[in-house]
Amino acid sequence: MVVFVVFMKIVFVYKKNMSMKNLMRLTFIIAIAIFVGYNVYKSDGLSEMALANVEALALSELDMEKGWSCYDWVFDNVMSETFFIINRCSDCYTVSATNFSGQDYCWH
Repeated sequence: MVVFVVFMKIVFVYKKNMSMKNLMRLTFIIAIAIFVGYNVYKSDGLSEMALANVEALALSELDMEKGWSCYDWVFDNVMSETFFIINRCSDCYTVSATNFSGQDYCWH
């Protein structure tokens, strides 16, 4: 509503010097600004990929007494779109995995 009032004031003040082409340009720019502003307002925070990355970082935490968190059984389905980045206990390397279990600790 506020945008409409501002738009009408601009048109009223500059109507003598404003051609139809410039009026259409101004209308188009305001419409794009409203669309972009609404989509930014409507967005619901972090994407699924960003949340998965945060979880992956949390899975690889270092305990100063025990070492790096790792998993004994690791399976990676390369066709899956969802995966985690974890440490494998057998060699303490960081790998991608879709399924894992048997949490333990290792040192690099």
